Amino acid sequence: MEIRERDKYGNLKPPTKIFSGPTEKETIAALGPQLAQEKLDNMQRDIVINGLGAQGPG
Repeated sequence: MEIRERDKYGNLKPPTKIFSGPTEKETIAALGPQLAQEKLDNMQRDIVINGLGAQGPG
């Protein structure tokens, strides 16, 4: 996000950037490891579920 102020003569100054949160690139970089961990967790869950189904009635 940017804001623009006026100088003492009423002219607009160049825009000034203000913090508006992480950039898209930073967000994607932060999500990568999180998504990889979720995939591993889901794979482990699937292995357990498949193992239970393979045992059959005992």
